[in-house]
Amino acid sequence: MGSRLFRGTKHFYAFYLLSHGLVKLFLVAGLLRNKLWAYPASLVVMGLFIVYQLYRFSYTHGWGLIVLSVFDIVVIWLIWHEYRVVRRLDPLKGRP
Repeated sequence: MGSRLFRGTKHFYAFYLLSHGLVKLFLVAGLLRNKLWAYPASLVVMGLFIVYQLYRFSYTHGWGLIVLSVFDIVVIWLIWHEYRVVRRLDPLKGRP
């Protein structure tokens, strides 16, 4: 029973990290192309990942989730800072 639970947990983490990475790759592609929609979308998605990671932490107490959340918070700050710079340099960008 215990080994099945551990195997299920490993599969969950593998799936979660893979999906986490794929979503981030999609958003990073938008950010690298300077697509204005990618900034707020990245902030929202990263925030949702953090909320879910903290929810999972409340059940598993896996410190890897905290490390991942702290990393995501740093990335959110960097995205927010870049978004402010882009908007300040080109306030008409993204408008029809």
